[in-house]
Amino acid sequence: MTRLGADAADVAIGARLRTQRRALGVTQLALAEHLGVTFQQVQKYEKGVNRMSATMLASAAKFLKTSLAALLGEDDESSVAEPILKNLHVGGATELLALYRELSPRRRRALLELARAMIED
Repeated sequence: MTRLGADAADVAIGARLRTQRRALGVTQLALAEHLGVTFQQVQKYEKGVNRMSATMLASAAKFLKTSLAALLGEDDESSVAEPILKNLHVGGATELLALYRELSPRRRRALLELARAMIED
């Protein structure tokens, strides 16, 4: 069977994989070494271009300290997180979020006000 594009389920699983990996500060290379694949393969998994086997997905879940159900989107929390995951695919979003976390509350408010003002323009 020839696949013409990434399957929506594979893209969603890849997004959850990437989010969990980044949340733990794990590099693609570290995950790749654990899984016995190249970091390019991990990139393809995260984009949903290549499908992960059940065994590979279970191994990734264990390494990333999460459940297989969470990566599959079958737990209650992951369904709540779907809108957040979609926003994290925007270029620079995860970096901006990490930097935002480092700001003081006053500077966070200022950054939000700036972003809102930029949207309105």
